[in-house]
Amino acid sequence: MQGLRTCQIRFACVAVAMAADMLANTRVGFIGAGQMAEAIARGLDKAGVVPANKMCASDVNVGRMKVFESLGTSVCSSNTKLAETSNVLILAVKPQVAEKVVTDMKPSLSKDHLLVSIAAGIPISKLQDWAGEARIVRVMPNVACMVGETAAGMSLGKTATPADSDLVTTMFESVGKIHVVDEKLLNAVTGVRYTCSLASTLTRITKIVFCILLIDLEHTQVHFCAHVFQI
Repeated sequence: MQGLRTCQIRFACVAVAMAADMLANTRVGFIGAGQMAEAIARGLDKAGVVPANKMCASDVNVGRMKVFESLGTSVCSSNTKLAETSNVLILAVKPQVAEKVVTDMKPSLSKDHLLVSIAAGIPISKLQDWAGEARIVRVMPNVACMVGETAAGMSLGKTATPADSDLVTTMFESVGKIHVVDEKLLNAVTGVRYTCSLASTLTRITKIVFCILLIDLEHTQVHFCAHVFQI
């Protein structure tokens, strides 16, 4: 038992070292500079995971760009420029414009890019078609991201690597909790994400039981719901 525990500790240390090495070479680009993107950027910088000077943002809204500049991040005049300066791209635009935004970027994307989508309702298969060779990870954070208490679900695309999973986990743990879930459950996560604002209408126990019975969640997903509703 002691030997197993020692191996687990060594494995954890190696994982931390690998994550630190990846982060040292990570430049994050935000495609869209809305409030959720801002919350993630603030969390990354505050936690020391990715400093502001290694982040960049692009948005059609000049006011939002100024907000990001005030954080100490760079701003790019186009998403193409963003892809040239960043190896991790966070897709933080409204779902209805996501296809045009990503397909316009496709010539600038390669297998060296990790595209992390937080756009609700867009499956990995579509993202992969739009983004070409880029590696895809879908993440569904919730509004508590804005106060550093998110409970996020994450699903990996076919070409995403374990290292990508570790990197995204480290990034989003700067704004709360994140769990890997089957993509088919991400829609449920999205529902929880937007149902949180209705918390005053149901007791916490009722909500968690509803989630478990309706979606047949496994252990990690139950933990996710418990974190969302603070049970």
